[in-house]
Amino acid sequence: MHVLFSTLIGFIAFSSLPMSALDRDLCPGILLESKLPISFTKAEKELVCDNYGSLNWSRIPIQQKIYFLKNFLQARAYHQPSFQPDGDQLRVNVGPQSVIRRIVVEGNIAGIDPKRYWPVYHRPMTPKALDQIQAWFLQEYGRQDYLCARVDIEAYPESEEVRVIVQASTQKQLLQVNAESIPNLLRNVPRRFDAFTIGEPLSNLEMDLTAQRTMEEELVVSTSFQIKCLKNGIVLDQTFMPGEPRLVSFGAGFDTEELGIFQARWKNNRFTELASTLDLSLHVSYRRIEAFTAFDWYYAPIVMQHYVRNVFSYERQNEANYDSRQVTLKTGPAWQSDYDDLSVLIWGYLGLAQTDLVRGQGEPTSRWLSLNLHNRWQTHDFEFFRNDPRSGYQASLNLAYWKSLTAESISFRRYQLTGTRYLNLFNLDPAIWILGIRGAWSGLWVPGGLKDDDQGKIPANYKFRLGGASDMRGFERRQIAEQGALTSAYLGFELRINHSLPFGLQPLLLLDSAKVSRQPFSLERPTFWSPGLGLHWQSLVGTLRASLAYGFVEDAASNFEGDQGGWQIYLSFGEQF
Repeated sequence: MHVLFSTLIGFIAFSSLPMSALDRDLCPGILLESKLPISFTKAEKELVCDNYGSLNWSRIPIQQKIYFLKNFLQARAYHQPSFQPDGDQLRVNVGPQSVIRRIVVEGNIAGIDPKRYWPVYHRPMTPKALDQIQAWFLQEYGRQDYLCARVDIEAYPESEEVRVIVQASTQKQLLQVNAESIPNLLRNVPRRFDAFTIGEPLSNLEMDLTAQRTMEEELVVSTSFQIKCLKNGIVLDQTFMPGEPRLVSFGAGFDTEELGIFQARWKNNRFTELASTLDLSLHVSYRRIEAFTAFDWYYAPIVMQHYVRNVFSYERQNEANYDSRQVTLKTGPAWQSDYDDLSVLIWGYLGLAQTDLVRGQGEPTSRWLSLNLHNRWQTHDFEFFRNDPRSGYQASLNLAYWKSLTAESISFRRYQLTGTRYLNLFNLDPAIWILGIRGAWSGLWVPGGLKDDDQGKIPANYKFRLGGASDMRGFERRQIAEQGALTSAYLGFELRINHSLPFGLQPLLLLDSAKVSRQPFSLERPTFWSPGLGLHWQSLVGTLRASLAYGFVEDAASNFEGDQGGWQIYLSFGEQF
């Protein structure tokens, strides 16, 4: 008790001292005056302390000590030290620690707002922080097509102000790309993945996305660009690390809907000298088994973005309300290109399918011929930051005409429009509040109207159901309209809060809503709602997500089966919003 009381009195007495300075010996011969404790590394002490460490110098000149101490203190944001030599002794008053309170930009032709880069404000004014500010401005000007901009930094510790001087006159055009050759491929094949256009201004996002596409397609192990800024434009030099043309990969995961998940893949991305691709993949889980083979054949004798896409697949869907097995063959021309910051993919194909229903509504066995058109649009920032969403959008439109080849034939049209939009609220970097918006409108229409006896002729897996992690997270998987709807509409919101919790944990707020109908081109009451919350963690081995949502029906007189909702917990590994 006496010891505790004495310690408390000592703490109060220490706290009552004026906050002028604390004296402590750095080493024999050097005395520091500082308001806060300052620690030095062993390597630093070897350069300023006599007879210390492995160097074991007998005596270090005072001027050498002052020189190194200035550098060490500046690295800790102490820019105003004073030194008082006294014979072999050195007294050092480190002065105040400077922080960054204001950033002023000169020559800001692109209008970059420095307040967006929030991590450096009210942080110590260290050389590392100044380098981060310089790198951020170079990055932001690069995104505005000023890749050849020059950025200089000046620091004013007394006023705690950082001055950024930008020299950027015009946006330079890309003149040419000089690329190394890849073994067994035509020389210009890598240009198929370009997100930029020769003759147009170049941004660092377009350049980085081009490299990412090339590596994700597994054409090469790695690739990099070197920029040459000329008076009349920019020249890029591209280098590659090719690697082997064949890739085998395996993976395993878990979620609360499909339970255990196993995936395997074999891919040859240099099947021909035009880099045609043969891709075989397998997905196995309790709910879904899919064996998938795709061959993208680049048929033209020149490098272009047109190809014929061929797909053969087997899929089993083991849902609570139906069990189907389907074999599908698809073939048709595909084309993709980039316009400014937008990537476009169009695939028109002819499809043949056989569907076997083990359980559920529909014919036990049916065969179908289909004509399909698939369109996808996505912005470059959406594509590049796909694994860490923060901005941009993606939209897709699928149109299909299905004709039954069985004796009692029936035909129908199936359409689906989906979209995802990410908003970086307040445009901060790094983003803190990220709003995700998802929407889908799906429908199935039978020409001449749907007769009562036609309902059973449309396979259960072609109709629409909602519920589960993919949309209405407060309902069980495909619980809403469990017998199948002909029209469905979904709209979901998710607010993810980043850089607020330790270990990279990101809390979520979510809200889902939907309507369905048994008739085409219409939506019936009720409205389904699903608010909730969750947690997102981008770990070193993949994305972990957990959500708790409550589903309820706005109109209690709903006639749809299995739409009661309630509390639903969902856990997953390896997926995004």
